[in-house]
Amino acid sequence: MMPSFRTVCTGASVLCLGLSLTWLVAPELLPSLWSVPASASADTVGRRLAAPFLGLGIMLARIRDLPASPGRSAVADGVALVCVALAAIGLTQWVVGQVGPGMAPAVLVELGTAWALVVGVRAPQPRDGRPWASEPPSRSEIASHIEGAHFRDAWSVIAARPDLDALEQFLRVARRTPAWIEGLMALRNAAAARLGLKDLGAMSRIDATKPGRDYGIGDRVGLFTLISNSADEVLLGDRDAHLDVVVSVHRLVAPEGGSTIVTVTTVVHVHNLLGRLYMVPVRPMHRVIARAMVRAVGHEGSA
Repeated sequence: MMPSFRTVCTGASVLCLGLSLTWLVAPELLPSLWSVPASASADTVGRRLAAPFLGLGIMLARIRDLPASPGRSAVADGVALVCVALAAIGLTQWVVGQVGPGMAPAVLVELGTAWALVVGVRAPQPRDGRPWASEPPSRSEIASHIEGAHFRDAWSVIAARPDLDALEQFLRVARRTPAWIEGLMALRNAAAARLGLKDLGAMSRIDATKPGRDYGIGDRVGLFTLISNSADEVLLGDRDAHLDVVVSVHRLVAPEGGSTIVTVTTVVHVHNLLGRLYMVPVRPMHRVIARAMVRAVGHEGSA
């Protein structure tokens, strides 16, 4: 079974970062394995190689959670091309006698990494309900709220109920909010009350019998106020003295026979120092909560 794109990128990133450290700290090590005589010039070139390998490692780590896109494919294909070129150079040097048989493992690793990246980048998105970190969908309404934001993130998942519109996707999950998330919200509201901030209530405080079509702009939907609503995207938000938050639930309807992707994007604009301090503990908690809620969109059962 082919490893996931995330697994391939993680392994390749660790490899590149390890090579970067090796070239920087012990530039004579790898050449000695390849039967290349030590020299000052080799050490100089080796240490300079630490920089591009560091860049490749960071780049691979940053794209591993991105959804399939031309940009992701371009980066993966570019790194794969670097690996193939290194393998071709190493193999040629071995054939003409410039390096020893110790080059063989390096060539095999380079070719294997290139193959895994090329195949992995074309693997389908996970269909087991696992969310992945993504970017706000292009041409979405939430895109106009991003400029100047103090915080933003986006999570995507293959929808378990592709027949539901954007608001119904949110309502289905919010009505089944896990008790641990409601407990965190209760703690947040208790702390906010001491600071004179708004009590947001509970995520699941939604009329279970009220369909999405009966909600109007300005209505309260759980924690949020309905800002805009269409079949493929709903914007929900809340405003307070310290910050504004806008949440987008976006549905990308796939062509016939394909999967429907739901992306939840959160954008926060802070107004003052209190808002910045407020986001320090909220940021890591938000990541856990948002991922759990998006995961529920990908499952038929309860959140």
